[in-house]
Amino acid sequence: MASLTSAEAFDSGVLFEAGVAERLIDHARQCYAAGRKVETNQALRELPTVRS
Repeated sequence: MASLTSAEAFDSGVLFEAGVAERLIDHARQCYAAGRKVETNQALRELPTVRS
C-alpha cells in the first residue's frame, strides 16, 4: 500500500479478515480484466474524461 508519509514508498498496510480480503482480490482481478492498454498518446487522448 502507498506510504502515508512519502510519495515514493509503499510502506503502509491494511489488515483484512479473510472473506473481505478475498472479495477485494476478486474486485481487483475484475478491474484488471476490464482494463485496456493505453500505449500511444492518441489512445490516451481518446480516454473518456470524468469531471465532477
